[in-house]
Amino acid sequence: MPCRRWSLAAPLVAALMPLLLSPAPAAPTRQLTAVPYDPALSVYVAERGLWLDHSTLRERWGRGECLVAAFGAEEHVTADPETWAQRQINAPTPPFGWAHLEPVTDREMALEFTICDQQRRLGRVVVNDCDSSADPYVAWAGGGGATVTGSCAVAAGSKLFELVAYARGSDAVLLRLGILSPSVDGAVVRLVYAWDVNRGDERDACPVADLSHPGGSPEETEGKVAVGPPQWVQGCAGGNEIRNDGACGYSVAPLHWLRRSQVVHVEAAVAGLSDTESATATSAWQTWEAEQKAAWGDLSQTELALKGAPVPPLSQGVVHFPVRLRPEITALVVFPYQGHPRYADIGAERLQQRAQEQFAAAYGSQTPCRTVARAIADSWTATDVRHYQAGPPAPLGAVWKLVAEESGAPFLSPLSPTVGTALLELCRVVVSSDPFAMPEFELCGGTAVAVLDGTWLDPAPPRPAQTEYSLRFPDDGPDRGRCAAQLPAGWYWLVTAQPNDRGWAAPVPTRVPSPTAPNGWGLHCYETGAMPLEVWCTSSRRPEACQVELQARGVDLKWRPVVVGDTVTQPDGRCVWRWDGLLIGASYRVRARSRGAPDAPWSEWQEFWGSRGSRQIIWLEVPHR
Repeated sequence: MPCRRWSLAAPLVAALMPLLLSPAPAAPTRQLTAVPYDPALSVYVAERGLWLDHSTLRERWGRGECLVAAFGAEEHVTADPETWAQRQINAPTPPFGWAHLEPVTDREMALEFTICDQQRRLGRVVVNDCDSSADPYVAWAGGGGATVTGSCAVAAGSKLFELVAYARGSDAVLLRLGILSPSVDGAVVRLVYAWDVNRGDERDACPVADLSHPGGSPEETEGKVAVGPPQWVQGCAGGNEIRNDGACGYSVAPLHWLRRSQVVHVEAAVAGLSDTESATATSAWQTWEAEQKAAWGDLSQTELALKGAPVPPLSQGVVHFPVRLRPEITALVVFPYQGHPRYADIGAERLQQRAQEQFAAAYGSQTPCRTVARAIADSWTATDVRHYQAGPPAPLGAVWKLVAEESGAPFLSPLSPTVGTALLELCRVVVSSDPFAMPEFELCGGTAVAVLDGTWLDPAPPRPAQTEYSLRFPDDGPDRGRCAAQLPAGWYWLVTAQPNDRGWAAPVPTRVPSPTAPNGWGLHCYETGAMPLEVWCTSSRRPEACQVELQARGVDLKWRPVVVGDTVTQPDGRCVWRWDGLLIGASYRVRARSRGAPDAPWSEWQEFWGSRGSRQIIWLEVPHR
């Protein structure tokens, strides 16, 4: 036999298998209902035919009592929920096991009715199908106007009928009834809760997450209970401790790789609140499946909420990923709705308002859908059945979804450079008086100051908080003249050494990288007492007042300024600049330019060595101004 196409989850089918052999329900007792405005009149209306039985998943023949509303003789019959609730005169209950009646499509149903009048005024009854263009059905009174009984074929999709009883021998209306088929659809109500989502794994001193709330993975729902309503909260998807000992930067992923939307838990759909209740309507299951598909569908359409964090070279710290979290529990509750499909949206809205009255009943529950459905059902009265055209609800299921979005760029805090070891040796360079002899190097004790002097890496490692360090070189022992300096890595350090031995000094600071190569780095000191330096300046072989710059070469072969000075005009007219700080054996260079103009060109550099003697003279010819 043809029937509606429908789908149902496999677990529900398995749960209902014990009901497959249950006997067909007994037909309900035909109990007439008195008409309020004319107590002498009483009615009974039912619809008989082939139904889809959701309790056994089979088609069965049966009869269900219709909803009846008494309208005035001149009123228009309508299924508007507000109007109908004021005029409904009966409160039918479905047969045992039939919580949802759904007529099989493409099959005619039979509308059966009985009208009795204690005053024997009945003449004829006319039945109109308000949902189709079918011809009216007319039944005539018997028993001297005391009773009218009839049965007419109606379409399976028809829901609203009008029944008009006329007085015997005239067209006076004795009774006008609205009839609603007992077919039941599922009206699904959504109640949205939240849970106290975990804010991240870091528990000590996270500058992002609110540590007064539980920690752990935001996607974890075990033991969580419903609170509400949903709201955005602040969390941290990181707390990753990192250490990058390499000279290259890289990107680190968050500890919790969250999407913008993810389903983290599904509360299994429930057929009913007790074993005696049947499964729900096909449309309700379709709504449940659509709700899940919509939530899961976000996964294929939504990007990751967080990006990786850049980690500089030679750095260490804790990476934080600020994230805003919105936990949502969408609980679906289904009501067996008997109202007209034309007013289904209005009916669902009214049921939503009624269900919202029990919203707080699910607070603290790990199964909020089942809990709130039971609370609504326990409070459901006969008045509610008449007013809302629906019976007590059943839980359909709940989808726990976590929405996440970035609330700021990831950052490292605290962030510091890794520490490298600069192996340094403090040496005295002993220069022999023999110009052909090689100098000798002797380790010696002393002190040094290391000052930050830039980096060779791009991107740069974190800038050290401390930019100056004091170093010590022992005077004796196995480590005489040696120092393993612990300095922030990835940076150059200008090291100015000073031996403990008087009469020795370093000409200029030495630029040392941290860490150094395994063989270390030498800091050379030279003996003081070299001959004084005199620089004679001329231009076109005539004395010229000049500015003079002296530089020295360090162990790293870099030239660095030593001193800048001006020449002094002597009594004999010579322009001479003197300096007494040369070191024996150190490498120097000197140049000069005229003081007559600020942009005067410099002369060429002239290199020389500090040496012993009474005086060292260098002639410099400066360019014309």
